Amino acid sequence: MLPYRRVLLVWLMIQVAYDNIVGGAPGESTAEWKYIWRKCVPQRVRAFLWLVKSDRLLTNRERVCRHLASSPGCTLCNGGDESVLHALRDCPFTVSIWSRVVKPSELSRVLSLLFADWFNSNLHGRGKFTEDSECWEYLFLVLCWLLWKRRCSLIMDPSFVDQGDLLVRGLSLVQECCNAATARETTGLGLASRREGLDRGWSLPCRGWVKVNADGASALNNGQAAVGGVIRDENGAWLFGFARKIGASTKQIRIMMTHLIF
Repeated sequence: MLPYRRVLLVWLMIQVAYDNIVGGAPGESTAEWKYIWRKCVPQRVRAFLWLVKSDRLLTNRERVCRHLASSPGCTLCNGGDESVLHALRDCPFTVSIWSRVVKPSELSRVLSLLFADWFNSNLHGRGKFTEDSECWEYLFLVLCWLLWKRRCSLIMDPSFVDQGDLLVRGLSLVQECCNAATARETTGLGLASRREGLDRGWSLPCRGWVKVNADGASALNNGQAAVGGVIRDENGAWLFGFARKIGASTKQIRIMMTHLIF
């Protein structure tokens, strides 16, 4: 067994390493992280935003640091190192999108901001860089995610064909996010109530009964949906599970699956 002092030293080294990884002291910018994780966007978008804000997106510059690539340059435009800011804003493949939503009078200033200022000002800017300020923070987050997805497909998939207007797809997803946020506010099914339910945890059914827990999901791009669930007895033992694809879903089915948690 390690002596107490050695154990304490190891713990302190781990704490310092953790602080360096997350980029500061514990509790720093807690409000920023909560703001991102509470946004009413798909979970994959939240995870992507966590990587962006942590500057851990796997750009060529990051890949070189991890010894996964030999050059940090952008393979799409050959115009400089592929940093997070270059991939999401400065590359000509992305500037063409931002120029369609940002005010012409603000475009040059937006393109000159440092990464932290650019990200945070758009995240909390309430549309000060655009003519249409409604749901701007959602549009900004969704466009960043879609631009990164398209970029990865262009680089990694030789057979990739860009189908449809990326901005149109982004606006469609933003409308769904805004509708979901409005529904969450009006129904009171916010994160606080969900967290209260999670704190209580799963409870056993009454004696002689079984409990069914089910959920569903649908893809935003093609509407394909699936459902699944599990049945457990009065002791919590697993009895039966099921999962099934149900094909293309309608708006009514998607709304139903949103509340299919019991």
